Amino acid sequence: KAKSTGQLRRLNVVEGQFVQRGQAIGSLDLTELQSRLAERKAALAAAKTAMTQASTQWEANQRLSERGFIAPTAIETSRASLESAKAQVQAAESALQTVQVQLRDADLIAPISGWVQKRLAMEGEKLATEQAIVSILNTDRLEIHTQAAASYAQQLALGYRQNFRVDGLKALVAAQLSRIMPSADPNARALTLVWAISGNPDMQLRPGQFAIASVDLPGEQQRLTL
Repeated sequence: KAKSTGQLRRLNVVEGQFVQRGQAIGSLDLTELQSRLAERKAALAAAKTAMTQASTQWEANQRLSERGFIAPTAIETSRASLESAKAQVQAAESALQTVQVQLRDADLIAPISGWVQKRLAMEGEKLATEQAIVSILNTDRLEIHTQAAASYAQQLALGYRQNFRVDGLKALVAAQLSRIMPSADPNARALTLVWAISGNPDMQLRPGQFAIASVDLPGEQQRLTL
């Protein structure tokens, strides 16, 4: 997503391309942000000048007060002016840091490693804050969701290992039972089992594929297997 507003100048990735985490995938036109940065720097410089003047006046009034030349109320007024000038400097520094963070976040960097699934913005488009630019699909850890009758699913323990045959692949895919959903589907009268697959560097597996497996349940009773 875009972390700041600006025109999308360039987008260097296409759908299906693999990107590494931290890789630059595009750039924004930062003219507006750079102008705001210059404005905040000027405001900070002005605030520091005002603080210097207030500090000089405060020190001068202190010396005059020691000699009895000015009233105590003048000292309090001078001190209040100095504290106000310091607060203005802090506010200007905070505003400058905000713009600097926006400039740093304006770099279009891939947050994760994965495959570009879709481009959601066009070059030349004016982007708003938090507007989606690209979607990146990470396939390092995939899951297979299966349904089983509640009576059968409850006989399986977490960590149970199972091989699946995935459409289009010759080799079997090993998976491990990682979760059993806490509620059953009232229509199918079944529980959903979630099998974790570890490692998919070449993206041989893709989300949406179908798999088949035969699970051997404990017990000696003969059952019809489909």
